[in-house]
Amino acid sequence: LTIGPAAGDAISGSFALTIGGAGDILLVRRYNIGGAALVKNGTGRLVLGPGATNATAGNVTVAAGAFEVNGSLATGGTLIVQSGSTLAGSGSVARATSVSGNHAPGAAGTVGQQTFSAGLS
Repeated sequence: LTIGPAAGDAISGSFALTIGGAGDILLVRRYNIGGAALVKNGTGRLVLGPGATNATAGNVTVAAGAFEVNGSLATGGTLIVQSGSTLAGSGSVARATSVSGNHAPGAAGTVGQQTFSAGLS
């Protein structure tokens, strides 16, 4: 599933957002959910495309599957990658990041580099 309108945000509103399932979801444009949290669960991948910027002040939790950041995660809450889940991609992260799961920079099956400007543990 690709979510990428011609203009504006791919997802917008003030609500907690949970994205899951076994398939892959590509956000081509940014998502903006105010101060609410984003939770990624299910075995599939959530891909933040190169033109997409996270615009939430809340935590981003990767509870299962993979979260591939090829765009950027703006400042805000903490990015939490739980055990059994994966953080991938070649984008930049401007928020504190805690990885208990896997960190695999690059796109699926490739080696890449990610940039962290607010700490990685």
